[in-house]
Amino acid sequence: MAKWMVRILFLAVLACTGEVGAAKVRAEIQVARLDEDRWRVLYRFENSVEALQFVTRAGAFRSDGWLLETPGCVFEEGEGAGKLLLSGKARNSFSVLFASDSSFEADTYMPVARFSDGGRALFLGHLWGEAKTEQGWQLLECSFVLDGLEGDLTLLPALPAFGDPAYAFFGPQEPREHNGLRLLIDPALPAWILDTVEQVAPAASAVYRNELQLELTDRPLALFAAGMLHAAEGYSIKGGALAGQFMMHFQGRDLLEEQPSLKQGLQKLIAHELAHLWQEQSLDTPFASHLPWIHEGGAEAKAVSALTRAGIWSEADSAAFSVSMASACERALEGRSLKAAVGEGDFAAVYPCGYLLYAHSPVPVFQAWRQLASRSRQADGPYTAAMLETVLQP
Repeated sequence: MAKWMVRILFLAVLACTGEVGAAKVRAEIQVARLDEDRWRVLYRFENSVEALQFVTRAGAFRSDGWLLETPGCVFEEGEGAGKLLLSGKARNSFSVLFASDSSFEADTYMPVARFSDGGRALFLGHLWGEAKTEQGWQLLECSFVLDGLEGDLTLLPALPAFGDPAYAFFGPQEPREHNGLRLLIDPALPAWILDTVEQVAPAASAVYRNELQLELTDRPLALFAAGMLHAAEGYSIKGGALAGQFMMHFQGRDLLEEQPSLKQGLQKLIAHELAHLWQEQSLDTPFASHLPWIHEGGAEAKAVSALTRAGIWSEADSAAFSVSMASACERALEGRSLKAAVGEGDFAAVYPCGYLLYAHSPVPVFQAWRQLASRSRQADGPYTAAMLETVLQP
């Protein structure tokens, strides 16, 4: 029997984000798949813990979907991601049960993505956060143990230098390698989506590798899940790039038949999200979250360039996209500067206006990004708006 066709326990350490040298509480989090859609999560702490404060918002996933097996534990909702109280006394362990169909909100990470062959991708970021000990609140330093069903391959995401832990995979499918990228593609996806993924992912990855002169050393996992294509009107494509990973979840009957506008949009979306993986690889620090137009606009410009270089888009397609982005940028700004719009919490201009900064520069986007990453490393800190302005000048 092949190694991946047996019951597997897989272990790796995913350190929670925070200041270097900050006090941490070590924890082992065992995630067991009980059947196709039921899960048990067992927490074991090195030190006694009174409560957990979660990091990611999860809607009703925890408050309504979790069954707390340990007597006396209570989930307390708040303005943030919520808090789990361990019955008012310190504990070294506790466990919860939940199902794959637990509810979630539109602007949160999907807790579990379904694959038609029985595979599931579980978002680990919903499971960790900070722990309250006698010394106060401390970050969790987590090791995850994955316990799949008989026949499951289990895959942990690459260890993030910064950012949330991503999705763990449980299922029968082995990933296929393309240009340092591992692909897991749901066989139930419509033929036109399968063809688009198979065409764009390797081609865009090859352009990014060559133009940014980088290899993806962590071999990121790219997951494409069919979800429930026949169960809903319209369509939904949810997902994006996380630390060392790319997830995309498809749902809705409008996706069953190929439509030119949908196909072109999907081509650009795949290329855009893959660009983030290479951008992340090129940096020694996280993306500057207060300057989203730099990394989002950069990913848009890289995506269009990669699609055009690979012959997937024509020069006319690229030109038409630039025209549409110019109109979208003007509408979104409403006479404001890009920095002012973002400062007011209006992010509609981030993608189109960020794209135009690169597209209108005489400096090719890949050359500009290499220089931006170099300046960031030399400064031993995140990139800045001034750095981008400098590198975009001829």
